[in-house]
Amino acid sequence: MISHVLMFVLLAAPSPATLNQARQTYSGCLSTLLKTNLKERVAPDVFETSLSTACKTEESTFRNASVGLDVANGTSRTSAEQSANFDITDIVENTKQRYKDYVETNTEPR
Repeated sequence: MISHVLMFVLLAAPSPATLNQARQTYSGCLSTLLKTNLKERVAPDVFETSLSTACKTEESTFRNASVGLDVANGTSRTSAEQSANFDITDIVENTKQRYKDYVETNTEPR
């Protein structure tokens, strides 16, 4: 019985490819928001505020994939959640910085 449960957990665990896809989808969503706001000439502080509510579905998918893969690889749930939070914070902070850089240099992403 335990072997069936373990097999189910292993089969249900996200793969590194799933995590990578979830990261790309989340980053892509934020990048689309960045480009739209640049075209509309939104002030950086307003853009930062909009990030707090943007791309929540994609963020959740990324978080679940990250935590699921880490836990499947033997990481404690607490550590896995901390790691996912760190990754999400890093992605958001990088997006904020990219936005500020584009505004300051009056350029747009390719």
